[in-house]
Amino acid sequence: MKPAIGIDIDEVTADFIGPLIKYKNKTSGVNLKKKDYFSFNLEEVWGGTREEAIKFVSDFYKTKEFDEILPLEGAIPGIISLKDQFDLIFITARHSEGAEKTKGWIEKHLGEIPCELIISSEFDGREATKAEICIAKEIGIMLEDNSKNALECAEAGVNTILFDRPWNQGAKHDNMVRVYNWSEALQEVARIQAGNH
Repeated sequence: MKPAIGIDIDEVTADFIGPLIKYKNKTSGVNLKKKDYFSFNLEEVWGGTREEAIKFVSDFYKTKEFDEILPLEGAIPGIISLKDQFDLIFITARHSEGAEKTKGWIEKHLGEIPCELIISSEFDGREATKAEICIAKEIGIMLEDNSKNALECAEAGVNTILFDRPWNQGAKHDNMVRVYNWSEALQEVARIQAGNH
């Protein structure tokens, strides 16, 4: 039986924020850039309420910009390189209403590679945190960009690889390593695996 690896989708596998920024700028008359997104909580960046931010993202799921989200550089070859060593489990905090489009996106970019998709949305009443899912599914490594989720996973004993983003600066834990691209992430996965044998 292969060990399981957890992989976040947005900003680990998929370039979610780029198209979201374009859509926000186009519809709201602002000129924000990725570096302006200092917080994962969009209402802190945009102003307004959490409910307004959640609704905006929910509306974004219905746009052509969302449908055209591309993989991040190195993500697809990186994930493909992991398929023989690991059971691939995608764990996303996307709203549950985006589940079908998310499944379609994975199939489009990864084809027939066996994997599991778990929606763990804090925006519409999730049943479990990503850390709880990692424990339940015996996931030994989690690739993540959200500092809160990453810290919870690390504190639960999951080896956590944090993709560097403007909104996760300052996040640190002994069980977490920060990476800047997929090449570094794969090196960390190999290092962790070598230490487990």
